Amino acid sequence: PRTSSGHDTIWVIMDQLTKSAHFLPMFEDCKMDRLARLYLNEIVARHGVPISIISDRDSRFTSRFWQSVQEIKDRLKAAHDRQKSYADEKMKPLEFSVGDYVLLKVSPWKGVVRFGKKGKLAPRFIGPFVIIEKVGHVAYRLDLLEELNGVHDMFHVSSLKKCLADPRL
Repeated sequence: PRTSSGHDTIWVIMDQLTKSAHFLPMFEDCKMDRLARLYLNEIVARHGVPISIISDRDSRFTSRFWQSVQEIKDRLKAAHDRQKSYADEKMKPLEFSVGDYVLLKVSPWKGVVRFGKKGKLAPRFIGPFVIIEKVGHVAYRLDLLEELNGVHDMFHVSSLKKCLADPRL
């Protein structure tokens, strides 16, 4: 019997570990690339790629099927690598020089100094401060104000932001 959408076969996929079954409606004369896409969308997307597959059909079914799956995985990996290289190229790490003016990110956690205001009105960055020393590849020592004596003067680059305004104003 056919379903309302015209499917005439049910593809049963069993997970031997969990003993769960997936019932996928399909057509008897479905092509291998369509089966691979159905398998990726319904099984691999939910559970990941299995280590092995056991089929009640001949080895030609599994070998052609896995060739299609591998081809799709290779294309996805190539696209991912291309996008990652583009993102890495556009996102350069921040670097500052001694003498640069930077703003210091204020900690967003409760119980930490808020510099006078609370909630949404609290400043996100304070400063500007002068960089007096580069410590390692990603840390900088700042010349802090007297009122910040209790704060350590060395900060990770992720807590700093370049001061674009003229600091003398």
